[in-house]
Amino acid sequence: MPKNGLDFDILLGLHGQAVTIGEVIAHQLHLSNFETVLGTMKGLMGLDFPKRIADVHSRWKVEVMREPKQPIIRNVDETFKWVAETFKLRHVFCHETATAVDTGQQEIDECLTHTSLFLEASDELIANTLFPDAPLTQTDMNLSTYKDYERERERLESTVEAILPTLSAKQKASFEKANLAWEEFFEASVNVEALVYEGGSIRPTIANLAGTQLVGDRQAQLARLADALQPDR
Repeated sequence: MPKNGLDFDILLGLHGQAVTIGEVIAHQLHLSNFETVLGTMKGLMGLDFPKRIADVHSRWKVEVMREPKQPIIRNVDETFKWVAETFKLRHVFCHETATAVDTGQQEIDECLTHTSLFLEASDELIANTLFPDAPLTQTDMNLSTYKDYERERERLESTVEAILPTLSAKQKASFEKANLAWEEFFEASVNVEALVYEGGSIRPTIANLAGTQLVGDRQAQLARLADALQPDR
């Protein structure tokens, strides 16, 4: 990949969906040291990343395990120091002759421990930023996705009710026949999507997500039909 900008191969890959936007961004970033990582995360997320990561806690431990709320990183200065050291050692071992470097077991342990803490806190902060108050347990996920499905269903039913009075008797008969056929297709499609998870606790979530997607597609289709049936069209 060119150091700056995009070449034809990359653009072709994007067009063919062989390369994701995330992959392009990841390859454009230069993360050679810890300070660059902090600055990049601050720019990408639009928040004071070093300050926020110092306060982030594990939602799972607090909300599910009922443990006391406390930061994942207890001493942010200490953690940052060891993560920065990990980057330095990585550079030495990967790009230099490291025969003269004396790294003890204690130093390695500190690097691993604090880098793990940094990754755990980063993952939590990113997840909470992208998906605030997201359900944590499978039961909560099942309930949340079902509520989303119900909302889409209500929208679809409202659209159907709005269309029916605008149809002639012949049109209404065809519309109702098509709706019945779609419902049969919907049920079969959702069952197929969830088939691989049969008997698992995640199955309701998979079925709800598939149902929400299909209902949304049907809603968009009927919305276009309703628009076309307007008298002034």
